[in-house]
Amino acid sequence: MLAICCLLSVFTFAQPQKVLFIGNSYTAVNSLPWLVYSVALANGDTLSTDVNSPGGFTFQGHTTDSVTLAKN
Repeated sequence: MLAICCLLSVFTFAQPQKVLFIGNSYTAVNSLPWLVYSVALANGDTLSTDVNSPGGFTFQGHTTDSVTLAKN
């Protein structure tokens, strides 16, 4: 549900947006960032994405990961 709300807010304003995807191998293997980028592009929106999705990571792991914390 949270992901849907985030995606709706990205597509509602039609302004350049930045999206950071944090996750694990499920995020990377399923190409979620590319899919969201493609939908935005098809709607004429500008979207830049960044990803940090090391295999096996949990949300708790990202809260202390220096790579995740350095991304903005």
